[in-house]
Amino acid sequence: MKNIKQFAVVSSFLLSTLLLNTSASAQSGEEWQVSGALNLWGAGIQGTLGNGTDIDVSFSDILDNLDLTLMGNLEARKSKWSILGDLIYTSSSQDTGATLPTGAGVDVEVTSLVFNFIGGRSLSDTENGRVDFIFGTRYLDLENKIKAVGPGAIVEANGDTFDAIVGIRGQRLIDEKWYLPYHLDVGAGDSDLTWQGIFGVGYRYGWGDLTVAYRHLEWDFDDGTPIDDFNFSGPGVQFKWYF
Repeated sequence: MKNIKQFAVVSSFLLSTLLLNTSASAQSGEEWQVSGALNLWGAGIQGTLGNGTDIDVSFSDILDNLDLTLMGNLEARKSKWSILGDLIYTSSSQDTGATLPTGAGVDVEVTSLVFNFIGGRSLSDTENGRVDFIFGTRYLDLENKIKAVGPGAIVEANGDTFDAIVGIRGQRLIDEKWYLPYHLDVGAGDSDLTWQGIFGVGYRYGWGDLTVAYRHLEWDFDDGTPIDDFNFSGPGVQFKWYF
């Protein structure tokens, strides 16, 4: 079953690439519009490990114990077609203050990598806004390590998933400057279910766009796996530049 799921995901990836390349060739008279964005996401991390242990790390805890973070995306649009690569990487470690019966202290380390590769085709593009049908893949590489400092053991819950996703995204125009961006997708593959929702408000400047939005990104997994469910959720700010 897992091989079948992976085959479906890879097929979706190849199909999206083929469609975008075909569109680019057919519309060579038009130029691509390329943008890059830096995301500052105040997301907390929640989830449940396979042994029933809850993961609940607030954004303030992540910020206080942050080792490294990188969040951003690159997007290219041409006529009715678009392609988007979105990256989220976070690594943090925290001394919980707890101790084991052996006297050892307990540290928690969480490292997560998420990459969304998305193709899209415009369903509607009018003076009131734009709606795109989207399709592509989502990759998650997650490492949770509960480490005893001193006599004790290291407990790890690691996993990676590769899922196919479909959905819609776009923006509703309020006036020439203000707009309401949105994104909703759902999918499956290595995970039982993954979905993402983004809703916010944006403003266009001369140099680019500034957007404030709430984003939720979640996975549910099979029973018996190291991780039962996992999600990022919280408000964020995006700075976008056009090239």
